[in-house]
This record gives sequence, structure tokens and C-alpha cells, in this order.
Amino acid sequence: MSQALDFYEVNKHFLAFLPAGASRVLDAGAGMGQNAAALARLGHSVVAVEPMSAFLNAARSIYRDLDVTWVDDSLPLLERLGDMPQLNSSCSNARLIAPAATTPLAAATMACCIAVIASPAT
Repeated sequence: MSQALDFYEVNKHFLAFLPAGASRVLDAGAGMGQNAAALARLGHSVVAVEPMSAFLNAARSIYRDLDVTWVDDSLPLLERLGDMPQLNSSCSNARLIAPAATTPLAAATMACCIAVIASPAT
């Protein structure tokens, strides 16, 4: 069901917080990847983190042609991201984007965390 949700409708409350230009974005709790894919289509370089292998494998398959790095990891530690120097070098500039959900639909789909790691993407 969540694959059919409209990214712009579900996420309308935080779209204004995204940089206008291409940036590095971390989607922690990426689920089946629809937000990560939409962010990649907007020109961002995305690292999508998801601990559930079924979701991660589906996302890798569905969105294999997009600029998304899929990582099997989970909050709160995100231990596997330590092996990704492209993130470690810019995490001090991270901006968390996780506004309060204002509708039940938004609450159901915002069980993730999206952070802008660096702007612009390099």
C-alpha cells in the first residue's frame, strides 16, 4: 500500500525544509524506499538505511536505477554508516528534517528520519 502514496502529499510539511539544490540526504528508516527514491528523483544523493531485509531487498530491486545507497542498519547507532567516509566527513553539517506529523497518514509514513548531510552534493 505505501508504494502507492503520493510523496508530495504525504511529505508536504517538510518539503520546504529541503535544500533547493542537490544535497546528500540520509533517510533512516527508509522502509521500502519510496521517500529515498523521490528524493533521488529530485536530484539528491541519498543514503537509505533500513534494518528489515525484506523491505531493503524490495527497495534495492524497485529503485535499482536511482542514485541511492541502500544500507542495512538501524537507529539509534547507525553503526554501518561508519564505513562510509562520504557521510562521516560531512555529518557535522547535518540538518535533521523530521517535523511533527499533522495527519494520521503523515504519522503512519513518517516513522523515519530524513537528514540533509551536506549541501550541495559533491
